[in-house]
Amino acid sequence: MKKLFFVWGNLGVGGISKSLVSLLRVLDGQGYEIDLFLYSHSGVFMNELPESVRLVNKSKFIYEVIGRTKDEIKQSKNPLKLICRLVFVLFCKIFGSQAFFDILLNFTPKFSGYDYAVSYSHDVDRKSLYAGYNQLVLKNVSAKRKITWVHCESGALAEICDDVETGYQAFDRIVTISQTCKQTFCDMFPALSDKVHVIFNFISEDYIRGLSCRGDMPKPRDAAVKLVTCARMDKNKAVDRGVEAVVRLLSEGYDLSYTVIGDGPEYRSIKAIAERGGAGDRIRFDRTQGNPYCTVKASDLLIVPSITDAYPTVAEESMMLGTPVLGVEYAAAHEQLDGCGIVAENSTQGIYDALKTVLDNSEMLPGLKAGLAERAGNNQKSLANLGELFE
Repeated sequence: MKKLFFVWGNLGVGGISKSLVSLLRVLDGQGYEIDLFLYSHSGVFMNELPESVRLVNKSKFIYEVIGRTKDEIKQSKNPLKLICRLVFVLFCKIFGSQAFFDILLNFTPKFSGYDYAVSYSHDVDRKSLYAGYNQLVLKNVSAKRKITWVHCESGALAEICDDVETGYQAFDRIVTISQTCKQTFCDMFPALSDKVHVIFNFISEDYIRGLSCRGDMPKPRDAAVKLVTCARMDKNKAVDRGVEAVVRLLSEGYDLSYTVIGDGPEYRSIKAIAERGGAGDRIRFDRTQGNPYCTVKASDLLIVPSITDAYPTVAEESMMLGTPVLGVEYAAAHEQLDGCGIVAENSTQGIYDALKTVLDNSEMLPGLKAGLAERAGNNQKSLANLGELFE
């Protein structure tokens, strides 16, 4: 039996956490022995882990602090955690996250005896606490082969990492989550092209369909067209652009509603946009909903307003449930959405224009939904590629 080691931050709301849990479910069914190092044993998906997955980090104090968001630490009302997080953040801003984790990993246990060790994400920022996954795998884990996952498009990765080719050369395999992302990665870093594989994010179809049928979850506010967004409220996910476009359309008299599901550092400022625009009764914010699938299934269109993205899991889930997607021009937008979704210009105006086109053409949404009925998912392709990755 092959033994695998994975490292990631926490299992809070987000596409990476969701895709990791789905991947672990698939691997568990294939008979692998899996150890998981989480910075913090927290998040809405903790209960979704297969029982056989062993948590090898006992969530020590420092990792618990860096594995939670700023808001979560505030809500804990633990002064020591607040002070420590502030000190860690300042250290990373001054000296960089690599220096911080170089020190921390000297006090982190070593792990050995694995066939494969997997860093399940790139670093979020070179001066951020949301980092260290690659360093931990390379420095503290002994394995026959080491693999890293890249969940962003390559341009963003180049901005995060000082020297991508040097930093990623130490890995035996590099996984991207779409063909488009693989191509752009290989174009930017040709010396690494032989290492690159594609594994689309797995979707737990039966599980999600089951959740979407629960009768105790909120449904969208009634309207001629019901819109929904599920995203972390940060600057890159740019939910403010979707809200601004909808506020403008509402002011022009269109009959629509918008449900925004998610939380994050920009939550209050984004909600204020709706309130200032007098759209508080038509735009509903739900920051705590652990099961968004009832709302997504009952909506007419999912909006993905991210400034940059790779191959968003939420878009795949939405289309699997029969709800078309409007996405901006992220890395793999055309690969993912052509024929059964809408690709808008990457701006607030672009989102507004695309939505206005949908609202002015009543036949568009039914046509897109008909296309989704014939769309094949990526699970079978990913399962075959997974066998090659862990051969």
